Amino acid sequence: MGLCDANKNIIACNNNMRLTFHFSDKQGVNLSEIFEDEGVQQIAINDGQSVPIPTLLIERTEKIQVLGYFFKLENNLLMLGENGHITNEKLAETINFMTMELSSLMHELHQKNIQLNQANNRIQKLIDYDELTGLYNRRYQKERLKLEVSLADRHNIPLSVVMCDLDHFKKVNDTFGHDAGDKVLVCFAQLLKSQTRQEDSCIRFGGEEFVIIMPHVEQQEAVEVCERIRNILVTSNSLNNDYQISASFGVACYHRGMDTETILIHADRALYQAKDNGRNCVVPYLDKLTLEN
Repeated sequence: MGLCDANKNIIACNNNMRLTFHFSDKQGVNLSEIFEDEGVQQIAINDGQSVPIPTLLIERTEKIQVLGYFFKLENNLLMLGENGHITNEKLAETINFMTMELSSLMHELHQKNIQLNQANNRIQKLIDYDELTGLYNRRYQKERLKLEVSLADRHNIPLSVVMCDLDHFKKVNDTFGHDAGDKVLVCFAQLLKSQTRQEDSCIRFGGEEFVIIMPHVEQQEAVEVCERIRNILVTSNSLNNDYQISASFGVACYHRGMDTETILIHADRALYQAKDNGRNCVVPYLDKLTLEN
């Protein structure tokens, strides 16, 4: 048994093939160096087809006939055969056995591919998600917002973006420790997920700052969602009544021709206005808001 790449170079073979050709390692050798038939390079096999193996030339001095076939295996060429003069029944038995071996190898390859896909999914999760909260991270936010802005512009559909910040979060860490702070972040992340739709993207933007991307949502509807989240948060008991947790929200909406940076700036300005208003409130972005506010 031997396996060749698309250029007919041997990339793997079993012990029987090594013994037949009297070599210990033939990887990288082209079939044209082994086969007497110059037409070997013209062998072309479609899926589900096979062609007989031509007469072989061993070390270009001793000829031996190998009975068997070439098979197409994805982008590779599989050679199954047996040397010497054998009956067709024996050949069929040998090929059947080797086909079973191949089936077993294909099953093993399939399982390896499943494991590889699972590993890739885990890697992708590490790339796109915040480890502490389980929300999307800032890297994902950039790509997602770019996509949603493009869709909103192309199909003229509403899009709202929210920036929110846990009020006086540094005081939580300083007073209760970072473990308590982490608990607050996780609880707030869970609250965001529970109060938004599956098509919304909840993102940990950095530290105690979060972003919500809400496609197909007008600004006023996004404000109502944020008010609901804010009200639930102030009545929560994440620190066992030792400290009142609250958050401020800034809500911006997409307008035709706006880029991703602009809509984030608008949401950020509205968030700063919410802080200037005393925190623990929701402020929609209005054109009159400026960076000085």
